[in-house]
Amino acid sequence: MPNAEKVKFVEELSGQFKDAKSIFVVDFTGMTANETVELRKKFKQNNVEFQVVRNTLAKLSFEQAGYNEVSEYLTGVNGYVMASDDPTLPVKLLKDEKALKEKFKYKLAVFEGKFVAPESLDAIA
Repeated sequence: MPNAEKVKFVEELSGQFKDAKSIFVVDFTGMTANETVELRKKFKQNNVEFQVVRNTLAKLSFEQAGYNEVSEYLTGVNGYVMASDDPTLPVKLLKDEKALKEKFKYKLAVFEGKFVAPESLDAIA
């Protein structure tokens, strides 16, 4: 049985997913702690949020937000990048970071309310 704290977290995260102009699910395996901290700072300065969430909670949040097709891709280590202003901003911020770009792999996206499968991400990135 889910506890009240997790239920509240899922509700809040699904609200963030609904409100975001874009959501990128990324694999950040191989990034050092320092690289992750610097990336979080860069994102935060530009009104982009980066969260690491357990896959089970992320699946529930995506389902509550109406993105059921995302669940099958949520395996392994995932980070969730959400932009509330410019939907392409997360990709733009990483373009100059060649070292991070290699370690930061896009798995899928929800772009302006539409699911973008992994094989179609190159058009955005």
